[in-house]
Amino acid sequence: MMYLSRRALLAGLSAAILGAAPLRASDPLFPVVPDQGYATWVRRFRDRAAQKGISDATLNTAFAGSGFIPAVIEKDRNQFEFSLTLEDYLAITVSDARVKAGRAALQKHRKLLAAIEQAYGVEPHITTAVWGIESFYGTKRGTVPTISALSTLAYEGRRAAFFEAQLIAALKILQHGDVSLANMVGGWAGAMGHTQFIPTTYAAFAVDFRGDGRRDIWSNDPPTPWPRPRITCRNRAGPMANPGGSRCNCPAPSTAPWPATCAAAPPPNGPNWGCAPLAAAA
Repeated sequence: MMYLSRRALLAGLSAAILGAAPLRASDPLFPVVPDQGYATWVRRFRDRAAQKGISDATLNTAFAGSGFIPAVIEKDRNQFEFSLTLEDYLAITVSDARVKAGRAALQKHRKLLAAIEQAYGVEPHITTAVWGIESFYGTKRGTVPTISALSTLAYEGRRAAFFEAQLIAALKILQHGDVSLANMVGGWAGAMGHTQFIPTTYAAFAVDFRGDGRRDIWSNDPPTPWPRPRITCRNRAGPMANPGGSRCNCPAPSTAPWPATCAAAPPPNGPNWGCAPLAAAA
């Protein structure tokens, strides 16, 4: 048995459901400032990154336009969510404005949402609800440069190993060509795009839904849905939160990536998402 997270079920969907907010390469509230310690850290990090398969060209591009952001450290040490009560959190995430915008998004993208349901079995209202919580339907995706944010957090050291792993994953995204450095922006801690994936989540679950060779979660222009979406069941054990607390049961994992589609199958005591092998594409 395997449990898929909410984000795993929706992986790649943001490559098709897209908002209207313009992309920006930087945020004036998160300015880059010179820091000699950071510069020394970057020089040493380059050797470790090279050992992980990151090319000199990718490193040169990534760090030529990146730097230390003190405001990211301040955010990490004073996270807003930790001070909220449940009532406060619900007032924000289920506000009248968010519900109204969600109904509009559901109607606007009904054909695309139906295609996603056909591919993954995730019902349109669930996809839309998660999209709304993660990025307010694509309008609040973040404007902090991802490489700068992650390298700042890795350098600062409080969670160095975690953020260095995220930084390596982000550099691999750039190296693959899924996004340009200028458009690789998101939250202060490296969450990106419409579904706010961190880089390792993107690497594990993002798919090329529209079939153009890129797993795009940053774009603004709605593409034509790709008829062969994939979701790979990779996590092997452990319960994780799913849409609405639902569960996804997958067959025993194989040693190779296993394409799957999740279809609704109501159990006696609540919704269930049962995984079945994806039919061969025509």
